[in-house]
Amino acid sequence: MRKIYLLIITLCTAQITHAQITIESIKDGKLVGINGRYPTDADYPEYRLPQYDFTALKENIEKTEPDIPFQFGKAFDVRISLKNGKWYETAQGKIWKIKINSTDAFSINLVFSKLNLSDGAELFIYNEERNMVMGPINNKNRGDKEEFWTDLLSGPSAIIELYEPDNSGKSELVISNVIHGFVDTFSSGFGLSAPCNIDIDCSEGQPFGMESHAISRLLVQNGQSFCSGALINNTCNDYTPYLLTANHCMLGNPSNYVFRFQYRSPTPRCDGQGGGGDNLVTIFYNGSQLQTSHPDTDFALLLLNQQPTHENVS
Repeated sequence: MRKIYLLIITLCTAQITHAQITIESIKDGKLVGINGRYPTDADYPEYRLPQYDFTALKENIEKTEPDIPFQFGKAFDVRISLKNGKWYETAQGKIWKIKINSTDAFSINLVFSKLNLSDGAELFIYNEERNMVMGPINNKNRGDKEEFWTDLLSGPSAIIELYEPDNSGKSELVISNVIHGFVDTFSSGFGLSAPCNIDIDCSEGQPFGMESHAISRLLVQNGQSFCSGALINNTCNDYTPYLLTANHCMLGNPSNYVFRFQYRSPTPRCDGQGGGGDNLVTIFYNGSQLQTSHPDTDFALLLLNQQPTHENVS
């Protein structure tokens, strides 16, 4: 009985921080500059990943059991630091910029082995089409670990821009992995759900709109695979950010997982008809702590390192 009481006390006194990172997608039109101060010229270094034949990898994935996380990408080892990009001087401070390209990739996401941002510094990451931007990322919303994973950007390229205001100190940045998305997770065919799986944006899903805010997509296995989970409340009703997922999703260190909320299919299928929203904004959080899990019942309980605070996450 004592162990049960101690568990309840622990669950009711968990300490977390409040932070979030947004991703804005514009369906029609392009983002023109980031906060109006970022250079848009093409005179900056480009890091290109090597060509790779994904045929064998795709065939192997098709043969795997369905009860493991869906692998959409392959992580390539790199070492990209501030030495590899280009600095610009502006009236407000300095801008560092680099472009990462992986031919034929449907998406790009990154693993930073070190990301320490100085006070006032902001990091933005966006695709070459300039219709999807992630950020700002700063020292308040990135968490307190040096390692940092990003969510996905559509397309074969990612442009990284770091802004440092005058007298802000010096940031540190090292990218250790670039994940090449070889599955188009932004298309309507992704997932190929059975007819009984109803998209939340369809009329049948509308009664569950509030509940859908608690659903999260997890990025696991060094940023190469997807899983899903849901926020649950505790007996204290204090909204401590516990997330229930499956034990088979526990690939890699949960302290680095990415949790995306407000994910919506860009082309939901309702009654056989396509659809889709206009401008989409999603948010993601980094890191969690494993509280408990069990393989027989295939469950895992995680505690997010950050408290979801967006008005549409509950």
